[in-house]
Amino acid sequence: MTVLICTGAAAAYGWTRKDVYAAHTQLFVSTPVTPRNLTPSEVYQGGLASQARAESYARLVSSPALAEAVIDELNLQRSVQFVQSAISTSVPAGTVLVNVTAEDSSPREAREIANSVGRVLPKFVASLESTGSPSRPGAGSNKRASVKVSVSSPAELPTSPEPPGKAVYIVVGVVLGLLLGIAGAVVREMFDRRIRDDASIEAVAGAPVLGSIPLDREASSRPLVVVEHSSSVEAEAYRRLRTNLRVLTMEHDLHSLLVTSAVAGEGKTLIAANLAFAFAQAGHRVVLVDGDMRSARLSELLGLREGPGLSEALADEVPERLHNEQSLPLAVLSSGAPPANPSELLESDRLVTLLESLRKLSDLVIMDSPPLLPVSDASSIARTAAAVLLVTRATSTQSDQLNIAAEYLETIGKQPIGTVLNGVSLPPGGAYAYAYERLDAINLPKPSVPVWD
Repeated sequence: MTVLICTGAAAAYGWTRKDVYAAHTQLFVSTPVTPRNLTPSEVYQGGLASQARAESYARLVSSPALAEAVIDELNLQRSVQFVQSAISTSVPAGTVLVNVTAEDSSPREAREIANSVGRVLPKFVASLESTGSPSRPGAGSNKRASVKVSVSSPAELPTSPEPPGKAVYIVVGVVLGLLLGIAGAVVREMFDRRIRDDASIEAVAGAPVLGSIPLDREASSRPLVVVEHSSSVEAEAYRRLRTNLRVLTMEHDLHSLLVTSAVAGEGKTLIAANLAFAFAQAGHRVVLVDGDMRSARLSELLGLREGPGLSEALADEVPERLHNEQSLPLAVLSSGAPPANPSELLESDRLVTLLESLRKLSDLVIMDSPPLLPVSDASSIARTAAAVLLVTRATSTQSDQLNIAAEYLETIGKQPIGTVLNGVSLPPGGAYAYAYERLDAINLPKPSVPVWD
């Protein structure tokens, strides 16, 4: 984008910029002498004097007085400053030549100005130099040699404008755009704190990445991908995560797992639900608990009927009521009605008692919760859970957010058992693509959607 903008701007400037023509004339500075009256040393000294005068006369060309004289001679409708800026001079090293260049949008005007300088400058020199100069430098005479300025090469009519041409502006625009783009990318990379890969997660959270869930652009229409599209790459990613978690839970005898994140929008609820179904499909008895009593989404996601749930159970209003999936060993405890004091309910001893009863009914209790940073609810649940799974979203979660979340868990003595990188973009034809295209082509029967009693 930067390249296109810079190239377009350079091209527009090049096409709208007026062409500039340059005319060149050359002047010769000399000191008339009689060779038989001068020694070689005096001739050399005279040459040095002429060179010094050439430098001085070159500076005289850009004076306001000479510019006014050029304007008067040519009857130009230009300002003194304009004519001054249009004229430039140079003196080749070791010579008595003065190169004069005049620039103008009109080639004829450029030639006229250059030739006018060649006519006006000698008059200025004649008025400045005294004819009483000594004929021989250092001879002691009170006469001074005159200095003569003559035109050695008159200006010709320029036939083509001066570079840079339009193509040069386009090239400059492309190069400038590339440099700005590279610089912008470097600066963005330096200040970009978003989590992008497994290594950055492990470095910040201090926990291994147990799974990477591919970006699913159809998640809104098929949130339970392990049920509704079991042959997909996404469903296989959940099964891989289930395998890794199962190994850890068996090694450490863990029967409850909190799925949370640093901030909202990382996909923890979706991961908790799909993970619960993945464990249930493998024959494990699972209880899925919606611990987000502030912004519950699990019931809507699973299509559960409204009714008493976690909030009522913790308030000792009614016993916990589980929704059982008819075809799988899976039960769900919804969040219930939003309470006025969710933090106080979650910090009560009743949560410990409730979790113990759910453990007796299952092999694994999976709990969803609010994110860690905005409220303290997740920290309260984490104290009760046997393990914590921390969810991050690729190119969304900031490293400092993840670091603070890990510190919160460390404060309560709950080092995450692992992390999940959600929303990973896979290249076309990436991992598993060929195998699952073949499975889809066989038209395998779709598993039924959850049916609750």
